[in-house]
Amino acid sequence: MKRRSLFAAAVAALSSMTLGRRASAQMAPAPTILNLGINVTDLEKSKRFYIEALGFQDAGVVVSDPPNCARVFFGRNGEEFLKARDFKAYGKMHHVRMGSLQLLLRQFTDPKPVGSTEAPPTHQLGLSNISVRVDSIERVNALIRKLGGTVFENTWVKKGTVKGNGGAGIIFTQDPDGTQVELVEI
Repeated sequence: MKRRSLFAAAVAALSSMTLGRRASAQMAPAPTILNLGINVTDLEKSKRFYIEALGFQDAGVVVSDPPNCARVFFGRNGEEFLKARDFKAYGKMHHVRMGSLQLLLRQFTDPKPVGSTEAPPTHQLGLSNISVRVDSIERVNALIRKLGGTVFENTWVKKGTVKGNGGAGIIFTQDPDGTQVELVEI
């Protein structure tokens, strides 16, 4: 009985070391973009949007309410901000993936998110949009509307109507929290 327990423990230890090696062997070499973080107001709604409307795959929960959420995500706001919050912050995080692109959807619950869901000016600094190739702009537009996003009809260049763009169809939309998403139909 004892011998069997030691054997089981050894197999478990060896398996975890092998799995650890296999996982690290699959990790891309540095430097590598691991994910793009998008702050959202409703994690479940955003997951549905990215998965059902845009075709991302559920890549799993990250640590929910990580103990270092304050330091990791709010440390750049300064010691006074963190001190006023007793060095605590709470949130829920989830990854969605399309090919090698992984998005980290982050819902901060305390403090609440700040900002606007209005479309930012096109020439605003920073990340401007995510571009996604789709099979049908019409089909995806309907899903975007159904799942709380916005479609900017006046940006639609229908497939094959403009010379010089390779015949692609393009339209700009946004997710429920205002992140711009460009749809491209080739």
